[in-house]
Amino acid sequence: MITTEEFSKNLLGYNIVDCVVRRRDFFYFIAQEDYTQRAGYKAEGRDPDASALIKRIIVWRPDQADGKRWAYGWRKGMDITIAEFGSVPEDKLVIVDTGGIVYAVGGGTQGLEGELPFERSGRYGSVDKLRNIGGELYLAGGNRTVGIRRGVSDWRWETERFPLAENEFGSSKIGFRDIDGFNTSDIYAVGGHGDVWHFDGKNWGRVDFPSNQPLRTVCCAGDGNVYVSGYDGITFVGRGSRWRCIAEPAISLPFRDLVWYGDRVWATNDYGLWWVDPDGVKTTDLPATITGCAGNLSARDGLLLLAGYYGAALLQDGEWKVVFHYAAMHERSKEDGRTA
Repeated sequence: MITTEEFSKNLLGYNIVDCVVRRRDFFYFIAQEDYTQRAGYKAEGRDPDASALIKRIIVWRPDQADGKRWAYGWRKGMDITIAEFGSVPEDKLVIVDTGGIVYAVGGGTQGLEGELPFERSGRYGSVDKLRNIGGELYLAGGNRTVGIRRGVSDWRWETERFPLAENEFGSSKIGFRDIDGFNTSDIYAVGGHGDVWHFDGKNWGRVDFPSNQPLRTVCCAGDGNVYVSGYDGITFVGRGSRWRCIAEPAISLPFRDLVWYGDRVWATNDYGLWWVDPDGVKTTDLPATITGCAGNLSARDGLLLLAGYYGAALLQDGEWKVVFHYAAMHERSKEDGRTA
């Protein structure tokens, strides 16, 4: 799905840190400069801050002609970044870093929108997740921060609707790491140590959750259940006031993404890809060429995109295809006599 020339021009020297399906013929990869490939890396001492590393917004349009399938733009000065595509009020890929710097692409325009207008939110925390819920773009972060994008530098803040004691401000025991919803009137936000809240269309209310374990991800699934996972892969299923633990797999990294695709929940981190259902967390039976692309997931328009440090793969119509794989591209480059 990619030539050696396309790989060398667009991806060489960069690691994928997020991916987004826009539609069946349009995909984004967010990539960060791989500083370990710099000349004299070992002699530099400590690793650079993420904000000092160049970020690339890479576009892949597989239906385009040769030479036009891949392209990229770049940014510097952004910290650890996350991305998601929203269609309300406009079709935009929105990229936000942990400190609230926003960059948006779409509708024939792209550019830096500056910092999130946190002063209108009453309080704020670090930005941890963007989610498309019903076409709208939701943001979740520390100190129980929730925002809804309405346009350029225009966000509706829900943050003040969450009570926060003075001694809780800045505490890792509260706050949101992820947010998802069945629709815009049935939303769950999770994080902290068992800090789970539900929005019923009018009010936010705290959920009586059966654990005080640190939580990281949530998925409002197509089977009608809500799946919540935390550190070491501990995972719960439920809805409303009924919850139960379905797995404690002792995975060394928490899941970064939980998404519904096909007939199941998919979970990933940098170390692998799993399936999740009411009976537990299960290792996929996929080949290493696919699971080796683990790290981030995006599902939209009948497609599932998996991408991470070692490559990317796409599931479409029941068939997995490798988009690119770093090791394979290096081997092909040697055979072609190229440097990659």
